[in-house]
Amino acid sequence: GLLTLSRVGFAVVFPFVVHQSLVALAVLVAAALSAMLDGWYARRFNRCSVTGAVLDPITDKLFAASVVVSLIVAGRLHLVWAALLFIRELVELPLTAWLAIDARAKRVHADELHSNLLGKATTTIQFVALAALLLDQRTIFFVTLTATAVFGAVSAGSYCLQFRRAMRLHRERHSNVATGSP
Repeated sequence: GLLTLSRVGFAVVFPFVVHQSLVALAVLVAAALSAMLDGWYARRFNRCSVTGAVLDPITDKLFAASVVVSLIVAGRLHLVWAALLFIRELVELPLTAWLAIDARAKRVHADELHSNLLGKATTTIQFVALAALLLDQRTIFFVTLTATAVFGAVSAGSYCLQFRRAMRLHRERHSNVATGSP
């Protein structure tokens, strides 16, 4: 709902405040809080939906893209650093696109996959890295950049494998129903 869509607003605002470190940090924190509250609210009040399951990662990636492009254009983030910082998003981008266009994949994603601790840890470290970059804390930035790259690669690989298994199980269940097998 509104919490999910708020990240679109934050994505629009970020390029305009990228040169004001504390304001940019406030937008970053607000986006992180909206993502956390969005997930908590959906689970707590059983408001999970297929649309939300698809829209949430799209708005997250839109916000991430806005931050990356803004920081690169501002000369604060090198392309290699951006790729390492957002390796999870880069690996998951084809999956996100597939979810946006394939109704069956959307259903399986909403029904079978849920956020996990590794993904949450990656996101947390990613936000700490971005905050460190905005505050010119180079040592903290490089430590968290390295951690984000490692956690992000493992998280993306794990998520893609989970999705692949969920799709296979979905196909098997539906083929068993069609043939009358248990």
